[in-house]
Amino acid sequence: MIRIYCDCCFRPLRAGSPCYVGFVVQAGNGAVLSAKAWRISVIDSLQGELEAIKLAVAYAAKRGISDVILYSDSLAAVLYLNGGKCRNPNYKRAIRGILAILVGCQLNIEFVWLPRYLNKQADALCRQIVAIDTAV
Repeated sequence: MIRIYCDCCFRPLRAGSPCYVGFVVQAGNGAVLSAKAWRISVIDSLQGELEAIKLAVAYAAKRGISDVILYSDSLAAVLYLNGGKCRNPNYKRAIRGILAILVGCQLNIEFVWLPRYLNKQADALCRQIVAIDTAV
C-alpha cells in the first residue's frame, strides 16, 4: 500500500498570491519514494488542495500504482471526493478532473482527511518551495 500526502499553501497570504502545491509518496514501510511540488494559479486554498490531489492521483495512475491511501488536511476536499455535494463550479471542475483520471486506470484509492499537524511532510515540501521561489 502506497501513502500519498498532499498539501497546498499561499505565501504571502494576500489576494493574488501564488499557490504552491505538492505531494509526498511513501512506501508501506515509510520510505519516501518521491516528492513533487509546483507553483500554480488558483482562486483559493480549497481549489489548491484539489489541484494537489489531482496531481498526486495523476502521478499514481501514470506509474501503475494499484493501491493508494491519499491523505489531505483539507476536510472539504476529502468530503467532496468521497461523494459530498459540491456547488462551486471551480471545485466541481477540479473534482471532475480527479474522477476522470480514476475512470481511466485501475487505481484503488482511499481519500482520507488528517489534521494539519500530521501532514508535516507535504506541508514542509510546500513551504520549502515557497522559500526557494520567494528568495529568487
